[in-house]
Amino acid sequence: MTVPARLSRAFVVRGVVLWLVARLAVMAMYLAIAVTAGGPIATTGLDVRGPMVPPWVLVVTGTLLFVDLHRRKELVLFHNLGVPTGTAVALGFLPAVLLEVVLVTILP
Repeated sequence: MTVPARLSRAFVVRGVVLWLVARLAVMAMYLAIAVTAGGPIATTGLDVRGPMVPPWVLVVTGTLLFVDLHRRKELVLFHNLGVPTGTAVALGFLPAVLLEVVLVTILP
């Protein structure tokens, strides 16, 4: 079960883009909630500091990757190459995990 390098690179880049989209979408949602509630923005989840990786980012990114695979009809391609769906999603999911770990460890 070897994933071709060209597909691996494309999927990792797509994973980074979908992680960024998921992060910005949820941050915009938290910001809209804070603005309509009239509360302070700093307590709404825009703050990435914390002892662990926020699970909502990983769930949203994984879901977006799975939907993107179905939308582009790439599951058939991966299955023809002998790559299971879980491996394809994990390949694009890995950058989200790494970037979230970097955010949690680097930022004060």
